[in-house]
Amino acid sequence: MGVKQSILFLGIFFLLLSSCGQKNNSGNLEINKKQSIINGLEVTSSDPIAKYTVLIHSYQLSKNTDPKPNGFSLCTGVIIGKKTILTAAHCLSKEDPVKKISVMEVFFGLSSETLKNAPKAFGTLVSPHPYYKSDTLSENFDLAVVKLATEIPSGFSPISILPSEVELQVGDMVFPAGYGRSTDLGVNNAPTASYRLNKSAGLRISEDWGTFFYVDQVKGSGVCSGDSGGPTFVQSKGKLYLVGITHGFAIEKGKPSTCLSKGMLVKVQTYKAWILKTMGTEN
Repeated sequence: MGVKQSILFLGIFFLLLSSCGQKNNSGNLEINKKQSIINGLEVTSSDPIAKYTVLIHSYQLSKNTDPKPNGFSLCTGVIIGKKTILTAAHCLSKEDPVKKISVMEVFFGLSSETLKNAPKAFGTLVSPHPYYKSDTLSENFDLAVVKLATEIPSGFSPISILPSEVELQVGDMVFPAGYGRSTDLGVNNAPTASYRLNKSAGLRISEDWGTFFYVDQVKGSGVCSGDSGGPTFVQSKGKLYLVGITHGFAIEKGKPSTCLSKGMLVKVQTYKAWILKTMGTEN
């Protein structure tokens, strides 16, 4: 969907969604092998992040027998249950008056180059937060719980949400992950570019607004187009926890488009009660 429309945020920044930001326009995904988290680190199969993070394709069809379109939205998600993932609500396909069948494919793999052989599941029940307003693409309540048709494959597992008693502070280091761009918006990517899972080397929380927080990306690393819905992790007492879901990045009004500014992450702790209730008996 290209980077979706911009909306004015706090009178100073335009929020550019980093989801569907990546819209693939071809079935050929063999050209650019560096397509993830700007200046990030490649996630290998031995990295714990690999067993928690998934790639999402969403699109719409007119009828069940239609082939998958060449144009589909790319997002990232995180496993929170044996049959449940968490992603951003704005990653969901918008309703189309002609194409009324929404499809969400969830892939368990490190790279788009291996998708043909990667395990896959379909989202059968998608529950965006009831207060999320898709017409404004707001950062508020930008979460969706997705129930899968089948259980996650062997080798993958759910990630725990950071306990409520552990409160992050401005200046703390967190680690976003995603399948999005590895280069800033000013660098053109081929429409057939491939993408793989990367993680940030570590970003510091610069602002905490209660329901979401900003991370500082001005030094050259961070979330960008294609990373929406992706997880942000933190280490606490030697254990990895989920603390955020990528909503987007901010661009200063009147200045060139860049991801190297502020990353905006939905604070998962704030919505933990809703997430667990929506998961139901699986939590």
